[in-house]
Amino acid sequence: MQSWDTANKSTELSDYSVYTTWGVKHAQTAMIENGFVSIPQNAPWLAEYLHEMTVFPNGKHDDQVDSTAQFLDWFKKPFPGQNIFELYRREHELKRQREPEKRKPPRPVNVRVKAPPGIGAVQTSSGRHITIGVDGIVEMSEADAFYLTPCGWTILGDAT
Repeated sequence: MQSWDTANKSTELSDYSVYTTWGVKHAQTAMIENGFVSIPQNAPWLAEYLHEMTVFPNGKHDDQVDSTAQFLDWFKKPFPGQNIFELYRREHELKRQREPEKRKPPRPVNVRVKAPPGIGAVQTSSGRHITIGVDGIVEMSEADAFYLTPCGWTILGDAT
């Protein structure tokens, strides 16, 4: 997530444009003081950021403070579609947890594979370029076929 505070004048005394990138540790974050916002221990911009935060409102610049405050204010409010976003996130997590059960790790053998209709060639994960014949059946390593099955390819059996 990124929050921007943009400058609208370009003079020497004007504030500059700034953005901050956020990774939030807690879903109900309210304040930095509560420890729910993660700030890295080492970063090239950290000293300047902390200085601006600690001298606010008496510092020369307040762009990073504004960006931080804008993000935290936005993050506290529910947003349209938040529930569907959470549903999709949970479904994705469940799918990732079940995926290793569905697909076995590849064996070091070649298999015959049928391509989905309309595929004329394929670049495999091992770097092979294979032209697909009229019947749509090709031979490749099971490791390459392993990555193509979620895309509609069908393993027909071991190559003979």
